[in-house]
Amino acid sequence: TKVIIGAPNQKTTGAIKCGPVGTELPTDSSTALDAAFLDGGYVSDSGVEFDGKFSTNDIVDWNGDTVRSLVKSAECSVSWDSIQMDERDIKNTFGDDHVTVTAATTTKGTEYAVHVDSKLPAARSWVIDMADGSAIARIVIPNGQNIPDIKMSFKSSDVIKFPVALTCYPDSAGNKVYFYLNDGTIKTA
Repeated sequence: TKVIIGAPNQKTTGAIKCGPVGTELPTDSSTALDAAFLDGGYVSDSGVEFDGKFSTNDIVDWNGDTVRSLVKSAECSVSWDSIQMDERDIKNTFGDDHVTVTAATTTKGTEYAVHVDSKLPAARSWVIDMADGSAIARIVIPNGQNIPDIKMSFKSSDVIKFPVALTCYPDSAGNKVYFYLNDGTIKTA
């Protein structure tokens, strides 16, 4: 019961949700989300990756031994590849202002027009829900901006993937990412 996998907590899609920065955030693994959070689609089998990096300046003594390390920078990023072609997933990659959607008609399907320029997508709040049986996990990113190195492949042997690579900025408490974990083991009376 203490070894869990990071599978999405979803019935079909929607394990990753995003909303405007400032939307009320959950502070545990299971509280229902504010209605402002919108569902994302399917994520590739590569899953979601968290990367925390610290860069330090080392203080070295006369003998050449490191005696202290000072934080120069602390970076957190979270990334995944969406494999669903819909408005939310395309906008998660390119930004709301870079995608125009034309509704389906009786003669053609929904059209997505994407333009790429030098402007970054707006920052958003993000929630990623995972489950393994009764054990659940949640990642909350109060302020994450997609700053991807957008590399997309178009080939007949694989789906089109829409990359998301969030740079996580600190919230008012100075935190960039929150992990909420619940082992699913209920105490019996």
